[in-house]
Amino acid sequence: ASQLDRKREKLRCLLHYFYRVTELLPTGSITFTRRRLGTAAPDWVNSTRSFDQLRVHVNASGTIEDSGPCTIHVDFANHYLGGGVLNRGCVQEEIMFLLQPELIASCLFVECLDNDETVIIEGTEQYSTHVGYGNTFRWVGDFQQSATDMTRDEWGRWKRTIVAMDATSFSARDNQFEQSKMLRELNKAYCGFCDNLAPHRKLPSVVATGNWGCGAFRGNVYLKALLQMMACCEAGKSMAYYTFDDAKLRDELYDMYQFLSSSAITVVDRTVLWPLFLVEECTREINFLHKIPIHGQPKSSSGLLRSIIRIYREKFCTSGLPSVSLSFVF
Repeated sequence: ASQLDRKREKLRCLLHYFYRVTELLPTGSITFTRRRLGTAAPDWVNSTRSFDQLRVHVNASGTIEDSGPCTIHVDFANHYLGGGVLNRGCVQEEIMFLLQPELIASCLFVECLDNDETVIIEGTEQYSTHVGYGNTFRWVGDFQQSATDMTRDEWGRWKRTIVAMDATSFSARDNQFEQSKMLRELNKAYCGFCDNLAPHRKLPSVVATGNWGCGAFRGNVYLKALLQMMACCEAGKSMAYYTFDDAKLRDELYDMYQFLSSSAITVVDRTVLWPLFLVEECTREINFLHKIPIHGQPKSSSGLLRSIIRIYREKFCTSGLPSVSLSFVF
């Protein structure tokens, strides 16, 4: 498919929206809440949360939008909200904005997101259905929100909560394993999931997400999944993870979650972040970035975790450095 075909399909979504709203004027309201983490960032090094408190469902079928009104829908956002929705872009964020065109209004007034900022959007309505992704994207037809089980709240908003959060774009894949880069992603995800920021009320208890920042932004899917699990755990949320038809990844991520939860491993209290912080100080012999191939997909994610634990214990736990039980550098 050509770029012209893609733009034609995007235009069909927008024209269908205008057809609908001229036939019947929309009612209700939509709210956009910009939130900044600032000094509310968790003290990750002293966290007492453990993975056995986290509930995770991993699904190869369905989409984030299918997860219903009781979840936070993660928008894999550009730091300029909407990304290329009005240009050539046609990936997760742009498709979300095309199916719910009222989201496009945010492009007018939401400034570039900083590293500790996200946007909570509540009340948008879906008007279209689609198939495909990128060059295969196609408008399929009308979608009637009123025909679903979704209802409105006391403000007239559809009970849909979206969090727009931008991942870091990495020109060099290895950079994402640097301490500062991982902490940035952790804090960004926590800023999107937690209840203690604006609008200062309890958000849905389940985060519906997927391979955040793992396409054009070149994120490592295993690392990003684990960072989101950590953020969910710290925020007291459950997770519904969609692998977008990748059954192998579904099995690997659930296996990894099972290992973490059954071992009652804590999120970071001298358990996860200590070995991450020490990565940059390790020699090539024991540097996990060289010990473990990060570009290929490991055969077993939990097996990889166990290997890293063994390597770390052998090298560090007898040498006077902090005793730890997990590193998740892939």
